[in-house]
Amino acid sequence: MRIPASRGTVLGAFADDVDGAGWTASWSDVTSWLMERAEARFGPRDPRWFFTGLEFADVEAPTTYYPANRPFHVGIRLTAAAAASPAEAYFQLAHEVVHLLGPSPTHAKANVLEEGVATVFQQETVAAVGLPATVSHPSYLAAAGKVACLEAFAQDAVRSVRALYPDLRDLTEDELGRIVPGLPAGLAGALCSPFRR
Repeated sequence: MRIPASRGTVLGAFADDVDGAGWTASWSDVTSWLMERAEARFGPRDPRWFFTGLEFADVEAPTTYYPANRPFHVGIRLTAAAAASPAEAYFQLAHEVVHLLGPSPTHAKANVLEEGVATVFQQETVAAVGLPATVSHPSYLAAAGKVACLEAFAQDAVRSVRALYPDLRDLTEDELGRIVPGLPAGLAGALCSPFRR
């Protein structure tokens, strides 16, 4: 799915034809397409969770959130600035959908592995659709670099880990070493450590 040339929206749907057949796309369509790509790349999402949708809010950074603390309900908040820029919204959404694969029942913060996976997916996706956007925050780039090292060591490592730990925050250094034999302990420890923005 590509972003339409105008990148303009009309009542929540892109104004331009996106597939040559006269159809427009809504943010729901884009989110669904991104989720499908994320699951194909990293394995299926945890089906216990209900995705409540996305909203644009006055937040410093895009995030997932847990509406009214309802069990197994999760949504995405994109920044208010993204509401005025479909390209920026797409860029933010390409990162946040990865956090829908295995949300935390305890609302725990992500580890380096999860943020790295989200950043890798974001970079791959914006490149695939031709958006002129890049990740520039050093901590996200470092996390993505560690995931690249993990995948260079074992190409399907993230998928293998997620088969046992849909919520990557539950993963320990020892378990990662067991799932990916021979992985350097320093890399395993770094990937399982809490992410610090």
